[in-house]
Amino acid sequence: MKTVCRTFVLCSLLVPSTAWAQDSKKRIVSPEGTQAFRNILHQFDLQPIKTLEELAGKKPQETVLIVFGDTAILDDIRKQIGSLETFRKEGGAVLIASDRDDHGRLKEWNLRITGGVVTEDKSKAYKGIEDCPRAVGSQPNADAVFQGISQGLATNKPSVVRFGQSDFNLLAHFPTSSKLDGVRFLWPGPFLVGKDRALVMGGHSVFMNVLLAQSDNSNLVFAQNCVRWLKDGKRQYALFVEDGRIADEFDVGLTVLPPMRMPPTQVLNRLLRGLEDENIFNRLLDRIPRDRFVRVVLLLVTLLLLIYGSKRLLGARHRIEAAVPLLTPLPSPVPAVEMSLAAQRQQALLRGGNLQEPARDLARFFFAELAPVHHPGGDAPAYSASGNWLERRWLARHIPHLWQLAYGDPGRISRRQFARLPAILDRLTQIFRAGRLHWLGKDFS
Repeated sequence: MKTVCRTFVLCSLLVPSTAWAQDSKKRIVSPEGTQAFRNILHQFDLQPIKTLEELAGKKPQETVLIVFGDTAILDDIRKQIGSLETFRKEGGAVLIASDRDDHGRLKEWNLRITGGVVTEDKSKAYKGIEDCPRAVGSQPNADAVFQGISQGLATNKPSVVRFGQSDFNLLAHFPTSSKLDGVRFLWPGPFLVGKDRALVMGGHSVFMNVLLAQSDNSNLVFAQNCVRWLKDGKRQYALFVEDGRIADEFDVGLTVLPPMRMPPTQVLNRLLRGLEDENIFNRLLDRIPRDRFVRVVLLLVTLLLLIYGSKRLLGARHRIEAAVPLLTPLPSPVPAVEMSLAAQRQQALLRGGNLQEPARDLARFFFAELAPVHHPGGDAPAYSASGNWLERRWLARHIPHLWQLAYGDPGRISRRQFARLPAILDRLTQIFRAGRLHWLGKDFS
């Protein structure tokens, strides 16, 4: 996926304990993880294939191949099993879900995952978040994987699958009200295509823990349908690869998602608006007896006055020395030091409360050190990121802001904004040096 839904903290909700309760071991999992999906594989008694060499030793008719995210590992898989089509024809089952450019790795099926980002208008998007368009079945309940699907599939920054010359069939799509890289679709955008024992979809966000945990989508039913269809009652083994990493365990003992975090601003706004529409605050006041309400208010005011008076009393403990004339200047214990121009400039910036100048210098230093600019200016530099969706979402928010700060007019920079800047630059530097951030384009080396 491109990035995480901006503060997509729907992780405040719990995974239903009846679905994945394990009495022997309980773990807290990441909202963007796929432990819930792995637990479904375990529920269907699929055994994990732990290496590509082990995959080569299995019969296709008893094997399920699942690849999420980065599709580069398909090159190594082909060295073990031959082509994907040969594997499928010999009885193997395949599920490939990625929102990134597949770089021609699905050409044998005449398919192409473009890597473009699909968004939706807030009024129609899942939970009112543009990065979370809903996908719907092209022929509801006409295919095994869409049996019982009634609320559509929630996604997070998915892509599309091009299949014009392929013999795959369209199973799910995005509505024409959605957009691909900001351009509205002229026809439904293909999300999921399939044929006998093979499924290809534009992203695996539908299988993330946080989306499987919701009650207002059909993702959980869809995930169970997919695994049931892939197994087909006879396959015993599954190779599950997520972003190039092979899962060596399906029984993850999943119970709940992470503890509650602060919900996003738009969720709080909708909650407060709903409470106001229901006149809940006035109704609560009506339930409090008026005399008790007055007593509580008077008690609070008295307490505040007591705290204020105590503070003033403690601050008045200074005593004037009567033996010294009030107009006699006392010698300073610290000799006066003339401030340098740089120090005077710093004091002026602090008094003015606008730290735009040092913030700009820090931002320019970052780009000059980690992405040397030949012609600064214009739009923010193009880049590619390979971290998890939360990290990619974080980069998408901060890189354009830093670019504007370095070479544009960001406006006033407060002390609080400036204090957060070093931590942001440190994290960007760590991501870059870890190889999860790469600059693109002729302006960057």
